[in-house]
Amino acid sequence: MTKHELEKRVAKEVDEMTLMHDVLMTRVFQDDPGLVEYVLRIMLNRNDLKVVSSEVQKDIFARPEHHSVRLDVVAVDEHNVFHDIEIQRASENFSFKRMRYYQSSIDHNNLGVGENYSKLPETILIFIMGFDYYGDGKPYYRFRLKDDFKGRVAPDSYVWYLLNQKYVDKKSTFGKLMHDFGCAKTEEILLPRIKKSVECCKEGEKRMSVEEDIREMFKPELDQARKEAREKGRKEGRKENMREIISRMKGNGFSAEQIALATGWSKEEIEKVK
Repeated sequence: MTKHELEKRVAKEVDEMTLMHDVLMTRVFQDDPGLVEYVLRIMLNRNDLKVVSSEVQKDIFARPEHHSVRLDVVAVDEHNVFHDIEIQRASENFSFKRMRYYQSSIDHNNLGVGENYSKLPETILIFIMGFDYYGDGKPYYRFRLKDDFKGRVAPDSYVWYLLNQKYVDKKSTFGKLMHDFGCAKTEEILLPRIKKSVECCKEGEKRMSVEEDIREMFKPELDQARKEAREKGRKEGRKENMREIISRMKGNGFSAEQIALATGWSKEEIEKVK
């Protein structure tokens, strides 16, 4: 891939990117707790929610032999409730075990050595799904720890949400938000607050940062392409050297059979060498 081809591909990637992509979502919500609060209020239908801190791409490291996690967008509200917003585009890669592991990792990270369990904050896990998980057409599916007999919700427990990004309802604010998460064209975004932030990343001052993130994303692919090109060049060089050797051997009177025995080339290949 040439530099021109790379830049063309990067530009196309940014233009076609939606908030369902980690790169754009990260840049849009980075250093903007007000925007995080805005979307959480819509997602949870909580106009009283106050975010006191937020962070994007938060790493939670377990022991070296254990699996670590990276949380897309995290926020803590004024009541010390921990919120985690995750993007899940494809159904093939989703598992409730992932949510369970994220929950346990968050809990482990939020309780210090020697602290009483009462210090463990409440947690709300929100997965924005690029598909309708149950296919019921609902805006979201909520999961809580309940008593099987009387349906009593366990106090101070976790809450898990699967938001249906495919939910269609442009009259409700929630429906508009889900629509906007799937919009690649900024002019089609319905919520002004979301539109302004996405425009800044796709068309404004943050675009260069988004493009750099995309280049970094392509880096393994580019490194592999360069490696293959170098190997191809070395092979071509060795092949050209062998042609020169064969040409000299032919000039010195060696037969095609003798050259084939010495070089491992076929008679047909040897005959083509001038």
